[in-house]
Amino acid sequence: MRVDHINLADIAYHTASNCHIAKIHLVGPDTDITLDCAAFLAPEQSKHAVASALISDAIRQLHRLNASPRDKKTLTFAPGALPDVARKLI
Repeated sequence: MRVDHINLADIAYHTASNCHIAKIHLVGPDTDITLDCAAFLAPEQSKHAVASALISDAIRQLHRLNASPRDKKTLTFAPGALPDVARKLI
């Protein structure tokens, strides 16, 4: 599974659950998936920190979706598709 582009949409802070939420859209030649993601960070965190945490949650979810040995695919990212901060989490 190759990811060429990552788009973040509908980023908001959800006060009831004390977390940032967003839709993360991952697109590639054989990939087109949108995930609901959450990041449990303080509301005053920088946009960069929030975006990185949300993308990290998307990567975590992709690994879980890809956990079946029968359907296992290598998860790769095109150059520039993944922010440096999130790169250490794959």
